[in-house]
Amino acid sequence: MMNIGVAELLILGVLFLLLLLLLLAVGAAVFVAVRRANRPRD
Repeated sequence: MMNIGVAELLILGVLFLLLLLLLLAVGAAVFVAVRRANRPRD
């Protein structure tokens, strides 16, 4: 096993958070697009 330092852990944590935010933004964009496309006509 490789010895993982604090810096590597910090970088991995930041990358993981950025990936999570990106997925959240994509999910929100798709959700809004689908809701606009499926607008009820009442």
